[in-house]
Amino acid sequence: MDGFRLDRTPVTNSAFACFVEATGSVISIKHGDYPVIANQALHRQWAQFCLIKTTIYLAIVPMVWYLKPLRDAEREMRAGRRSRLSRILGAMPTMGPQSKPAAPGANATLHDTLAAADAAVRGNPAAGGVASSVNTDFLDKLSFVEDRLVATLDLGAGGSFNQILERFELYLNAKAGTERVQRGLGYNNLLLMAAELLLLQSHPDQVPFLLIEEPEAHLHPQHQTLFMEVLAARAAKPDPKKGETHQQVQVLLTTHSPQLAAGAELEAMTMIVGHRAFPLAAAHTRLEVDDYEFLRRFLDATKANLFFARALIVVEGDGEHLLLPAIAEKLGRSLSRYGVSLVNVGHRGLFRYSRILQRRTGSAIPVPVALIPDRDIPPAEAKALVGDRKTENELTEDEVAARLKTLRRDVGDPVRAPGQAPAQ
Repeated sequence: MDGFRLDRTPVTNSAFACFVEATGSVISIKHGDYPVIANQALHRQWAQFCLIKTTIYLAIVPMVWYLKPLRDAEREMRAGRRSRLSRILGAMPTMGPQSKPAAPGANATLHDTLAAADAAVRGNPAAGGVASSVNTDFLDKLSFVEDRLVATLDLGAGGSFNQILERFELYLNAKAGTERVQRGLGYNNLLLMAAELLLLQSHPDQVPFLLIEEPEAHLHPQHQTLFMEVLAARAAKPDPKKGETHQQVQVLLTTHSPQLAAGAELEAMTMIVGHRAFPLAAAHTRLEVDDYEFLRRFLDATKANLFFARALIVVEGDGEHLLLPAIAEKLGRSLSRYGVSLVNVGHRGLFRYSRILQRRTGSAIPVPVALIPDRDIPPAEAKALVGDRKTENELTEDEVAARLKTLRRDVGDPVRAPGQAPAQ
């Protein structure tokens, strides 16, 4: 008997093992590059098994939506053939019954509404006159006797439901009333992402998975913050005690925005440096539990610039923040030209930030970090200003060394502090 090729459907080893277990034994041979089953009955059984496996697989596959960067949100929400909006509407479960006439006594469906609108357009004297003129003045003269051409002018509701949905538009209203206004790319981006999120949460039997590249495109910084808050709420598990019933959405987001990075949960973030991924969860960084709590409160957009730096300098106060760029310019080594970010934390907790980039295990993140804290040992000349604080001449060498040691307590790849030997 001739063999039956199975190359049309990918077959994994695990799937084939399940088939063997389900059917007992299989007589098989290998012919060329294709697996062959040498028994027609078993082949039919295998085909049925593949169908079952495929059905099970499709039932658990996440519903994945991908928003590419530099998307034209206004065009996606505009009417047109295969518009993104028409596909979103067509995938909404509530739209299925709207493609058919309503049952007697029920509310009109979209099909009914548009069919009535079509009839009204055809009955309109102006629209009817245009169609009549086209038919009388031109198509009658262009038709064969046995094949007359007749045109109708209406909204096209008689076509497929997908064609009807392609005529829909979603747009933003004016601040007052329903007048349509021209909005910027940022606002239209928000509208598109809102529509995508609506679709994702409308399928409770599936696992929604949203992939977004650069959601900050054209967005005002405050809208970026609002967007992250909405996204975090949708990604959180609904709390029935609060009356929350939304579908939980898993989100994978890439960004170059410090504003978005500051609003994200640090433990859920992953830095991509040199084509390598470095998760920032507690199991990977040297951050302690209280560090995560601290950074959740104080890691704002100005400090979140550290996630995108080629090199990082962390300083304690405004003096260093103003002085270091000027020194670098005088040395001919502009910080911006070398991709160095200067982060002013405004307090002595420099190590809480540098530990973000330090690893418990594995390779170090290839972003050099320099910590420049205050020495906090007043010189003898400042005695009149510091009151009871000891000045340098009042401290022993061991006391000075002990204080300076605390400034270097958490150094290590890739973090360095004053007084530490330079990396080789």
